[in-house]
Formats: sequence, structure tokens, C-alpha cells
Amino acid sequence: MGSRAATTATATIAAVTVVWVSWAAVAADASVSRGGGGREREEVEYDGRALIIEGRGGCSSPALFITRAALLLGFPFWLHDVPGITFRCDNEPFKWHMERFVTKIVDMMKSEELYYPQGGPIIISQINSCNGLICGETFVGPNSPNKPSLWTENWTTKYLVYGKEAKFRSAEDIAFATALFIAKKNGSFVNYYMYHGGTNFGRSASSFVTTGYYDHAPLDEYGLIWQPTWAHLGKLHAAIKLSSEPLLWGTYTNQSFSQFQEAHIFQTNSGKCIAFLVNFNKHQIAAIKFRNTTFELPAKSISVLLNCRNETFNTAKVTAQNGTRSAKIVDHLKNAERWKVFSEEIASIRNAEFTTNQLLEQMSTTKDATDYLWYSVSYNHTPFSGQELLQVESRAHVLHAFVNNEFVGSVHGSHHGPPLIVLDTPIPLVQGQNNISLLSVMTTFDAPHGDDPVALNLSSMGKGEVWINGESIGRYWVSFKASNGQPSQSLYHVPRSFLKDKQNLLILFEEIGGDPVEITVNTMSVTRVCSRVSETSTPSVFSKSKQPSVHLHCQEGKRIEAIEFASYGNSFGDCEGHGVGSCHSNSSKSVVEKACVGKFSCSISVTSSMFGGDPCPGTEKSLFVVASCS
Repeated sequence: MGSRAATTATATIAAVTVVWVSWAAVAADASVSRGGGGREREEVEYDGRALIIEGRGGCSSPALFITRAALLLGFPFWLHDVPGITFRCDNEPFKWHMERFVTKIVDMMKSEELYYPQGGPIIISQINSCNGLICGETFVGPNSPNKPSLWTENWTTKYLVYGKEAKFRSAEDIAFATALFIAKKNGSFVNYYMYHGGTNFGRSASSFVTTGYYDHAPLDEYGLIWQPTWAHLGKLHAAIKLSSEPLLWGTYTNQSFSQFQEAHIFQTNSGKCIAFLVNFNKHQIAAIKFRNTTFELPAKSISVLLNCRNETFNTAKVTAQNGTRSAKIVDHLKNAERWKVFSEEIASIRNAEFTTNQLLEQMSTTKDATDYLWYSVSYNHTPFSGQELLQVESRAHVLHAFVNNEFVGSVHGSHHGPPLIVLDTPIPLVQGQNNISLLSVMTTFDAPHGDDPVALNLSSMGKGEVWINGESIGRYWVSFKASNGQPSQSLYHVPRSFLKDKQNLLILFEEIGGDPVEITVNTMSVTRVCSRVSETSTPSVFSKSKQPSVHLHCQEGKRIEAIEFASYGNSFGDCEGHGVGSCHSNSSKSVVEKACVGKFSCSISVTSSMFGGDPCPGTEKSLFVVASCS
């Protein structure tokens, strides 16, 4: 019990944009070290305007990591060669380089006048302190009462790795964790990691991590809105902002109702108040009597009470629309004559920079300049009656073996698998010298019309890397299937900024073989939206109407083309499968069509009068609508 510290305003929670800044922004020669030796390169490719998000607060995060090279904790390889350095600990060389890096980033931001006192959007710069899924339960708090509680990484999903199926984090779970952190942990700042998914272009992906990164964040990899997560969190933020004064300046108290139910209250001397009612029970609804009013909370949910009386939001009651993203094929690269194949010659030993008679550690040898390290052996084979076997043990992620230009075997590890992989395969040898080589393929295609994001479907390929007009769009590994028999990722994002109108050059470096004529060019869009709102739902804080309503909208540039399904009653199902229940108003579809077809967005009140009367008195009803966008 006590007064909440006046730190970073919770009122900004709905408008925080995080700018991750990696070591890549501070280019330096590998020989740079404390006390001299080498020359620091000051040229930093940086567009200051790119960090400005209109109407949004920002958080500049001088990142301690980037996604590449988990073994190196994300630091550039040249740091590995600094004498005496140990990463992320009380180590003088490490602290010197980190101070230099952070100072450089802060000075860059200041020079562009990006901080809030300068008129910019950045309200805070931070280095990671609290990361996870349930910091509202696990965070022990800052090391001083004068410091704010910052949740620097509220994971909106789990990054996907090759060989695994995607795991979604529900909008309800994210909202519960966020509200609990604010209510119970004196939370003043929450950063969603990631709020905008992205693409690990080039070689930036970490070990076994897919090229698509946090694709199911509130804004997905392609920049499309991922519903209902985006809107559900927006409603939580709006509900909290309505009570920013008691949250920031009120006195905090808490109240326990049972083992699984509790309340967190913030109230000012003038009587302004906000309460968070919490039901931790994951399986049962809870009825909580608070200040002479009984509130019914769904399992594992938090209700936000404006003025400690009126429920403005519940984390488990999702009224935001759902969206279905689809990939539309716009070009099929079937014409074999459009493809060219060329050999990737392996350098001979006589042209190598150095030779050795022992196996070398890969990262130290390549300095992280390439994914590949070739071990070449020529073997003079003398026939005998037995079967020749090739056996290799390696700590590499993937090992390929070629004999006489023929692929003879491959073995790979996995994200959580053992560090050592073993290849043990019979090999066909011919009498005399035995050598190897690889292939690349290329073709051209035209950019799709319109503004929809573009993706390549590479499900017919194996493993390798892709370039569009010389820009790498990342590694692909569609041959590594998940337990459902499907690739972990088959669609690969091609930013439109990489494309020309005509004759875009596509090059694939393929490690293990595939069928490039089955590659397709696709556009990505949200083609179907749906929403279910009960007549007992709390009206959205964004709505002027005092009645619960279904709100539908298409992505920018599209309109509601048709109403696929509509039912005011007790229908069942979701966007993909649904049906009319025992209670249904026959006017449902015509009412919704009149309100929505041809529009970018529409709202329909969930009241019996809207549909010409109550179709079944005494039955709790909802309005469920499925619409297509085009």
C-alpha cells in the first residue's frame, strides 16, 4: 500500500513505438579495440525520418543483441577477437565497447532531434531489463523504489524455428498479462516484442530461426493488421488511458476475495478511481462482489473498472473482428525456358588463401562472413569388394556431402536438438580422382499490380538463400518439415521497395535440390473478416454508441464485397466454419448487407430493434457476421 511513483506515464502505453538499434548501425573495423589499433568508420547509413511515427511515442532501444549468431549473443564477430573480452558480464573490454556503442546511438538520436524534449517521438531509451510472457506474475521489480517498472519485452508470440509448427499467443492472454503487470507490479511501461513482425533478410536470422520473424504480432511480417490482437490490445490501452490520473497519482490498495480472485485499486484524494478485478482461475467463471456490485469474470481474466464502478474492458471478452490472411497467386514461374542454371564452382586448393591438414572451427575461420565452409578431399580410390562408407561428426547446423558432383547425403540438427550431428552414409566411388560442385538458378518476373505485399511460395524447393535484384530476402529451408508434414515457412516476403515494374531478377542458391518451376509469386491480403458481439457486451470505448455493436473494416484500399454469413441469435462457429443455431432472425443478412456492402467499414448495433424484433425472447443473443473484402 502506498503512493505510486510518478514515472513514465501509463497513459502512453497505447502509443509506444520501439526502435531497435543494433550493432550494425555502428560500423567498425574488426581491429578496433580499447586504446587504439584500427580505425573506426563513422559512416552510418541512417535515415532519421524513418524513426518518426506520427502521433506515436517511441522507445529507442540500443539493443544488446541482433537476431543473428546466437552463439555470439548477437554481437558482431569482430568483438569476438577483442583481447580478453567476455560478453554480457562485468568485463572491462566489454563495458568499454558497450559504452562506446550506446553513446554513439544516443548521440545519433539527439543529432536528429528525435527525443521528446526536442520535439521528437522518443520518450525513453532503455536496455532490456524484463522480458517474458508473464512479468505481471514473475517480475520482482526494479532495484530502487525511485525507478519505474518497465516491461521491455512482452512477447506477443513465439518466434518460429524450422521443423516446428507456429504457436500463437492469444489476444486474451497478452491482454491479461499486460493488465496484470500494470495493476500488480506498479507497471509504468509495456513494450510489445514484437509489435510489428519482420523479415530476417540476408543472413540475419539466428540458429534455426525462420526468415519470417514474429509474423503473428499485432502488425504481421507484411505490415498487415493481425486481428483480433491489434484491436483487442488497443481497447485495453484506451480503457487504461481513461484513468491515467488515478493510476499515476492515486493511492494503491489491494483486496483478496479468495485464492484465485483479487482486486487492485488506485484512487486519488478527489475520488477518481480505477480498479482491476482479477480472476486467476483458468477453468471457472468467478462472481466477485466489489463495492456492493457483483461482477462476473470469465476464467483467467481481468476486468478494468472505470471510476471503480463500470466495467469498460475485460481481457477475455473479445469483441474485435478476426481476419483471415490469404496468399493469391499472381504469377506461376512454370516456363522452364525462363530459368537459367549455372554452376557454383568450388575453389581449388591451389587457389585457396590457406590450406591446413586439420579441421577448423567454422566461425573463427569464416569470421561470420558466410554460412558455408568447404572441406575438400580428393581420394584415389582402389576398388575392393566391400561397400565404401562416409562418416562425419560435426557441430555444424547442416552437413552436405557430395562425391563426383553427386549429392550423397545430408544431416542437420534442430533448435533444441543435440549439438553434435553425425552423417553415416554409403557412397559410390569411381576409380581415380573424386570431386564436387553446386548449382544456382535464376529467372525474371514482373511486379504484381497494386499495393498488396508480395511473397514467393518456395514450397517446391529445398534449402538455400534467395536474392531479388541483388537484395537477399533471406534463407529458406522448406525441406525441414514440421510434425504436421508441412514446411515451417513456405511464403517468403519480398518488399515492394526491392522490386522494379518489369524484369525483376530472381536468383536462388539451392543446397539440396528442388523444383524451381513450381515457384509462385503471390500477393498477401486480408480477404475475410468476421466478428461476434453479444447483446450483453460492454460497448467499445472507441464507439459513440452506448449499445454493443459489431464493427467491421477491410484493410486499406479494399471494400466489403459480400456478406458471407450473418445471424442475430445463437449461431455457432468461427470465420472458417459456422452455422445458424436454434435462435435466428431471418432479416440478419439483409440488415447487415444494407449497412456494410461496398463500404470500407461499418457498424451494426446488437439490438432486437435493429432486426425487426426479438426472434426468441429469453435467449441471450449475439450478432455474428462473416464478410469478404476485395
